[in-house]
Amino acid sequence: MVTGTTQNKKSDRTKTEIIRAATDLFARNGYEYTTIEDILREWGGSKGSLYYYFKSKEEILDAVVQTLVENEEERIRDILSENEFGTLEMLNLFLAACLGRNRQLYGLEAEIYRSRNITLSYRIAKMYIERSILLLEPIIRKGVDEGFFKTDHPAETIEFALIVEEFVFKYPMFECGDEQYLRKISAYQSLLENMLGLERGSLDQLSDFCEIIKNNQRRGIHDKV
Repeated sequence: MVTGTTQNKKSDRTKTEIIRAATDLFARNGYEYTTIEDILREWGGSKGSLYYYFKSKEEILDAVVQTLVENEEERIRDILSENEFGTLEMLNLFLAACLGRNRQLYGLEAEIYRSRNITLSYRIAKMYIERSILLLEPIIRKGVDEGFFKTDHPAETIEFALIVEEFVFKYPMFECGDEQYLRKISAYQSLLENMLGLERGSLDQLSDFCEIIKNNQRRGIHDKV
C-alpha cells in the first residue's frame, strides 16, 4: 500500500528531476531555445507526467529560478552562520556573497537578459531582491541599534542597495572593461557607505572580491554554466 507520505516523496522527487533537467538545458541552450520536448528527452519521463506538475515552459522556469534563489539563500545563510561575525563584517560578507552568486543562477539570469525577455528578467530580479531583503534587513537593523549604521530608513536602504547591485552590476558588466568595473565597485561602495552613515573605507572588503566576482561572471558567459 502506498502511503500519502511515500506518494508525496515520489512527487517531490519527480519535480526535482524535471527542474534539474530544465536547469541544465536552460544553461546550455538558453531558455528561448529549449523546448518542452528537449526537457522530456533530458528528463526521460512522459509528457503526461511533466504536464501534471507544470502547465508550461514558463512554469518550469519559475520553479527553476525559485530553486536556484532558495539554494543561493541557503548558501548565504550558511556563510553567515559559520562564524561569529560583527555587524560590519556580516554586511561586507553578505554583499560580497550577493555579488558573487553561484554560476548557475548568474548564467540563467544573463541568458534570459540576452534574449531580451524583460518580463522574465524582472520576475527573476524581483524574487532575488525580495528573498535577499529578508536576509539583509536584520543585519542593518542590528547595526542601527548598535550605532554602527546611521539611517532612518533601513528597509528602503536595503531595497535600493539590492536594486543597484542587481541592475548595475549584472548585465552592463559584459561590455565593461576592468578599469570601468573597478570604478563601479568603488562608486557602489561609496554609495552604500553614505546611505548607511559609515566612514569611507568601511566596506573595503567589497573590493577584495572584485576579481573573484568578475572571473566567475566571465566563466558564466563563456561556459554558460
